[in-house]
Amino acid sequence: DTAYYFDFIIEASAAGWGEEEILWTIRKYASMQMSEGEYLGRVPRRVAASPDYSDENNIEFALELACVALIEYYPSWSSETKEAFDSFIDKGIYALWHHDNIAPTYSNAYMMHTWNLIALGEYLDSSRTWGAGLNLSTEAIAAKGYDCLRTFYNLTASTGIHEYNSPTYIGVLSECVNCIPVNHVLEV
Repeated sequence: DTAYYFDFIIEASAAGWGEEEILWTIRKYASMQMSEGEYLGRVPRRVAASPDYSDENNIEFALELACVALIEYYPSWSSETKEAFDSFIDKGIYALWHHDNIAPTYSNAYMMHTWNLIALGEYLDSSRTWGAGLNLSTEAIAAKGYDCLRTFYNLTASTGIHEYNSPTYIGVLSECVNCIPVNHVLEV
């Protein structure tokens, strides 16, 4: 599973390993990311001879962990590592922004999407634009995430959480809800 690249980046950063390994891993993962065309920014779910880029959820899984790395470890990285990470994230935001057809009832993917937008909008460098040519401000990215959160809150208030009652899906949902910054009051 290619999202494990960011698991490694988080663990290596937490353990204080040399930054060469972190930079190498970011570059390796970025080499699998689509850098042009209709799948710009997408990543495959698995490392394979012929990677599959059709599943839009893959970027959600990658960015879920990339956001943790951004918040916890990015400030301590060198400018070279930050530049490689930013390039991956810039293209990833393009894919994330275009992955806007997730039903709120598909709660685990929807909350991953919501968390990604909020975290990226709140923690990325606000002095530049993002999204590989979309020229998105961090404010616009976060606002879209908070809109998703309002939608999910309203749906949950009226119908409850009902997606599959699965330990796998509810785990992803809970993880993402738990990560959302609590420094903003959500007005519904």
